[in-house]
Amino acid sequence: MLTNTHWCTTEKLAREGVFAGAVLIRWFGRNQRRTTWTPATRMRTYKALSDNNALGQGDSDEALWAKVGTPSADRILLLDWTSKMF
Repeated sequence: MLTNTHWCTTEKLAREGVFAGAVLIRWFGRNQRRTTWTPATRMRTYKALSDNNALGQGDSDEALWAKVGTPSADRILLLDWTSKMF
């Protein structure tokens, strides 16, 4: 899950001139922490946010990303990872 700490680190690196981004991975497996959202619901939500360029909206420094020259949403990659954990 992309947390505020991860995003702050991404922005810190971008401020320093590093080409930085974040990868949002949703793991599907047996050892999931307890949550009220099913993995499928969570993935549909992430996908909808990604499709609408809304990932990072409200949490990002828009002035920084304007200076960098790309929207913050373009620096977030969404991955679906299915694994079998024993």
